[in-house]
Amino acid sequence: MPNFSCKGDRKDAGIALRPRAFEIAGSLLGVSWKHLADAFVRAATTKVAAAVSDAISEAKLESPVIVGLGGGAGALIPAAASVSETEWSVPPDAEVISSIGDALSMIRVEVERTLARPSAESVASVHLCRLLGRHR
Repeated sequence: MPNFSCKGDRKDAGIALRPRAFEIAGSLLGVSWKHLADAFVRAATTKVAAAVSDAISEAKLESPVIVGLGGGAGALIPAAASVSETEWSVPPDAEVISSIGDALSMIRVEVERTLARPSAESVASVHLCRLLGRHR
């Protein structure tokens, strides 16, 4: 079975349960847990590696380093980096990054301005001041 753990993961209990989850799913599908786990990682790795390769080509990057974030990073990033022949890194606490992003995505800042007689110039001035970080 592929190594689903990355140094620094806090999912020690989850690691023990992963083979059992694949055993249950494999028995329903009529395949061994190892075959199912390998197929799962291969399929996910193929998609991630293709996206990484496309991004590298599109941005014309030389010697990029893939930085993995989110719960699957410990399993997918080393495998995808191997396929795409790139260096990789999974920072500490990577598994909680997507949760933090989800929480922050709900935070919005709105600024409301009232202009008595708005003209194109006054509206543009308000937006320009906001972009420049100046309050008006």
